Amino acid sequence: MNQTQYRNEQRKKRIKECGCDPYTEPKFIPKSVFKIKRSPSEELLDIFPPLNLNDLKRAYHKKARIHHPDKNGGEHGKFLLIKQAYDELLLIC
Repeated sequence: MNQTQYRNEQRKKRIKECGCDPYTEPKFIPKSVFKIKRSPSEELLDIFPPLNLNDLKRAYHKKARIHHPDKNGGEHGKFLLIKQAYDELLLIC
């Protein structure tokens, strides 16, 4: 096996392990590749670390709009959970 064949085999092995080619500049890297552990609050708001204040606000407003009891007939309990998750993550940012 020459050096080029060896590199190609290693490249195929890495692609199989992580699901993307590490030698090219990907347009999109799926979050599953990183296997980031998220807190329940981050999962509820559907955001990934590292936390950014603008992304946190955007995610909160998106979820709050969907589950607001007065706007779309959403659940009051779910809305309160979203609010608590936002307050908790706001302290971290």
